Amino acid sequence: MYNLLTILLTISSNEIIFFTVFIAFVLFVLMLDLGLLSKENKVVDFKQAVLWTLAWVSCALLFFVFLKFNGNLIHGIANQDELLHLVKKYKHPLRLEGLDFEDQLAIYNRNLSIEFLTGYFIEYALSVDNIFVILLIFSSFGVRERYYKRILFWGVLGALVMRFLFIFIGAALIQKFAWILYLFGGFLIFQGFKLMFAKEHDEEIDENNHPIVKLASRLFRVFPR
Repeated sequence: MYNLLTILLTISSNEIIFFTVFIAFVLFVLMLDLGLLSKENKVVDFKQAVLWTLAWVSCALLFFVFLKFNGNLIHGIANQDELLHLVKKYKHPLRLEGLDFEDQLAIYNRNLSIEFLTGYFIEYALSVDNIFVILLIFSSFGVRERYYKRILFWGVLGALVMRFLFIFIGAALIQKFAWILYLFGGFLIFQGFKLMFAKEHDEEIDENNHPIVKLASRLFRVFPR
């Protein structure tokens, strides 16, 4: 709690404004993509999927351009001392000695934009496997294509909430109990061996009597009821 309060007290007004606007924009496009345009249950064709994918990737590339030329505005860097303080604070691998302030800002902004683009493409590549997992789940439960996007709406919202909780809870646990990493690692190894040596067999799923379906049917309208 003390560390959290310390971080909040060191945040500048520029950072508060930027991250407030950034989070609001992300929530807006998320609702636009998953909510406002999903009132009708219809199949998203390949052309529409490609166009929306290009639109969201373009947003990320525009943000990359913003960081490259104006990334310093996020922290409101006004002088060389503030710049060097931020580089040290966030441990940026930059060598700025012997350069004037304008050149230092240019290097800082370029590094900031590359860090964002690298993280974006890594996360984008890692998200591809989610597509196959989701398709397997849909095919296992016999979900019709026209309901894909509506189900994904709740799935994405659930993933955001669960990731937020698990990331912060996990970070707090690791900071408090470093040994818990070995516990997590052991669990992953156990699951890996379990999958490796599991016997292949076809498992029939009774959707109507599945406990998750029963629980969800109390709160939502669940197909086919």
